[in-house]
This record gives sequence, C-alpha cells and structure tokens, in this order.
Amino acid sequence: MAGLIHSDCTHLAPGAIVKLGARLGSKKIAEAAMANKRLSAKVLAGVLSSHSIYPRGETDLQATAAARAWLSAPDRFERVCGLVVYGSIVCASVDAKSYRRMVQLFGADDLAIACRIHEANATDTDNAIDEERMAELVQHAGRNVVLCWFQGAPGEIAEELMISAIAQRISGPVRGRADVARSTRIACAVAAEFARLELV
Repeated sequence: MAGLIHSDCTHLAPGAIVKLGARLGSKKIAEAAMANKRLSAKVLAGVLSSHSIYPRGETDLQATAAARAWLSAPDRFERVCGLVVYGSIVCASVDAKSYRRMVQLFGADDLAIACRIHEANATDTDNAIDEERMAELVQHAGRNVVLCWFQGAPGEIAEELMISAIAQRISGPVRGRADVARSTRIACAVAAEFARLELV
C-alpha cells in the first residue's frame, strides 16, 4: 500500500484491533485474520479504511520515512534524535573517559549516527552539560523532537500514527520551545540514516 506507514498489522493499537473484531464478529477472528499471511494485507486495508485512512501515494516521502522509522524502533529513534540535539557535545567528547561513558549510555552505533548528522540540529546547544544527567537530557530532547515533528507532520500521516500501538507516546506536551522546522530536519535526517543503514 503505497504511501502508508503501516505495512502490516504488527504495530496497530489494541483499540484498532477491537474495532476490527467488532466488524468481523469477534476479536479472535480479527487476530486470526491478522496472523494469516494471505489475509493480513486485506485486514490492514480494512483497519485503515475503518479509520478513514487510504493509500495516498508517495507525496511526502521524508515524512513517511520518518514515521516508519519511529514506528519500527521508537526508543532508538528518539535516542538518536536526542543525541543529534546534543551533537556538538557528543562530537566534542574526544577524551577516552567521556567517549567510553557515552558508548555505555548510548552505544557506539547510535553515537556514530548522531555525529554523522549532527548538523541537522543547526543550532548550538550549550557546550557545558551535566554528564551525570546526559542520558536523561538526551531522552527528553529526543522525545521533544518527535513531539514537535508530529505537530508539523502532514495530517494524513498524523492520523495514521494515531492508530498505532505507541500513539500515546506522541500525545504529550512539548517541553520548552517547540521548533517544528528544526525537529522535522532532525527526524528526517535520522530516518534517512536508519534507511541507509537498513535499520528499518
């Protein structure tokens, strides 16, 4: 289904499955149909159409790619977005002790991604940071990037994300200043790296 974020029923919210079950006669029938390889595409189409979501073509490839990347690995996507926000600090951590600590907290692969695309942030983050709180700060920054990006996402993509099993993650308020353009740049850069590395 071209242009859609969901390619199968894996990430559907329980409410969407219950709604499908009501249409088919029971939740068990809906779950069996979703598990059947021959029927799963039709089941997904039915779920999406019951929420007035239809294939829309490849009109906004970057937004669709960002949504797919976030949906497939939300924790990692948000972590890398947060690392990009603190990219100038991450890239400047050249002493061995700081680097080892960052690798322990975030993993070498995610640090490498953030260093490759840290320019997507396009604003300098304070170079003085409490290293003890680094994981917490990166987590909050990454979540804010996703929340801001979601606020600026095209309506069709936002509607489709709202029937995903992790939709509650994008329903909270943005902490601090909301910069939708910056967040969109970061989310799309992270999604492009995930695709390049075949992580999604």
